[in-house]
Amino acid sequence: MRIIRGDNDVETNGKLALHNRLLCNANRNHRGLTNNPICNECDNVEETILHILRDCKVAQQWLIRNLEANGVAYPEMKSTYFGIT
Repeated sequence: MRIIRGDNDVETNGKLALHNRLLCNANRNHRGLTNNPICNECDNVEETILHILRDCKVAQQWLIRNLEANGVAYPEMKSTYFGIT
């Protein structure tokens, strides 16, 4: 998955995610573009859009670093974004 750089990319990728059109491994597998729907980082979980946006530990670490770099307090986001109490 590529790094999002601008507002247009965020909007475009958000719309693609909303309509299940991002090419995660599960979607690539469904379209016959790969044989493996598993997350390359987690090694045991199907890489769906929900997994990338919420469940993947690597994605969580990336999000935390970016939130903190932009002055957003992670503890306030944790329960809302990841469903953690």
